[in-house]
Amino acid sequence: MTTARRTALAGIAAAVLAVACGCGSGEPTLPHQAVPSVPTVTPTGVTTQPVITTTQANERCRASYRPSGAPAGETVARIRERGILRVGGQQTYYLLSYRDPVTGEMSGFEVDLARHLAQAIFGDPTRIQFVALTVAEREPAIKEGKVDIVLAAMIMTCARWNNVAFSAEYLEDRQRVLVNSRSTAAGLDDLGDKRVCASAGGADIEEVAKAASHPKPVTAANAADCLILLQQGLVDAVSTSEGILAGLAAQDHTTKIVGPALIYSPVGAAMRHDATDLVRFVNGVLEQLRSSGEWDRMYRKWLEPSLGPAQAPSPMYQD
Repeated sequence: MTTARRTALAGIAAAVLAVACGCGSGEPTLPHQAVPSVPTVTPTGVTTQPVITTTQANERCRASYRPSGAPAGETVARIRERGILRVGGQQTYYLLSYRDPVTGEMSGFEVDLARHLAQAIFGDPTRIQFVALTVAEREPAIKEGKVDIVLAAMIMTCARWNNVAFSAEYLEDRQRVLVNSRSTAAGLDDLGDKRVCASAGGADIEEVAKAASHPKPVTAANAADCLILLQQGLVDAVSTSEGILAGLAAQDHTTKIVGPALIYSPVGAAMRHDATDLVRFVNGVLEQLRSSGEWDRMYRKWLEPSLGPAQAPSPMYQD
C-alpha cells in the first residue's frame, strides 16, 4: 500500500471518528419470517454463507420505467435550465460515496454514477451539487424537491415505492454484520441479547429487529455513526449492506464482516413519483453503462477488491 493510500485511509477513519453521534435505542416488535436459504458464490476476501432471499416476494418492487428513447422531458429540462444536478446521499460511505480527505473531492462507485448522469444531462460530469443526507432524510428530501435524485445504497422496497420512484437496480447488495475482530460471533444468530446498530429509518433495522436470536436493535443517523458506537464499545455489531460494510471494514482493520446474508437488497436511484421522465432518462444511462462495460469498470475499481466479482444487475421494467 502506498504512503498516499495509507494517509487517505487514516484520514477517512479520522473523519468518521469526528462525526457527531446521533443514536437512540429501541426494540420494535416485528414477527420473524422464516425464509428458505439458497447457496451463493463465495467472493474473494469475504466469507459468505447461504443467502436468505426475498427476491421472489419483491420482484414487482424492482420493476422501474423503461427508457423511452424520446427526447428528455420536463424534469430533465428544468435540471438543464438550473445548470446543476442535485444529488442527495452520503459523504462517509467509503468505496460508495465519500469525500476524499486528501483531495477534498467526492469519490466512490455512486459518485462515478452521478458524474455519468451529469455528463449525459449537461455534457459536463462536474455539474453536480452533492447534498449530505441521513437515511431518514432521504425520502423527505426527494418529495420536497430538495434534491433531484438520491444515490445512497438505497434499498428498493415495496413500502418505499409508495413514497418515491426508483430507477432500475444498479447494484445487487446483501445485508450482513460487522463485528470487532476479537468477536467470536459468526453472524446474527450469535448476537442474541446483544446490541446491533443500523441506520434509523432504514430497512436494515427491521431485519435486525425480527431476527430469531432476538438481538437488541440500536439506531444511529447512519452507518458511520454505528461504526463509532462499535469502536466505543457501545454496541456489539453493525448491520447493513455489504457494500457499506466493506467500506467500514477498510477504514477500521480491527473489524470484520461475518455471517450469512440476512436479505437480498436491490439498490436503485430514488426520484420523485412525478419525475417519470427523469427515471426513464436515468435508466437509459444505466443501459449505456451496462452495454459499454463501464459498469464493470466502475465495479472492479471500487467494490471487487472487497466483495469479489459481480455482474451488472439485469433491469426489470413495468411498462
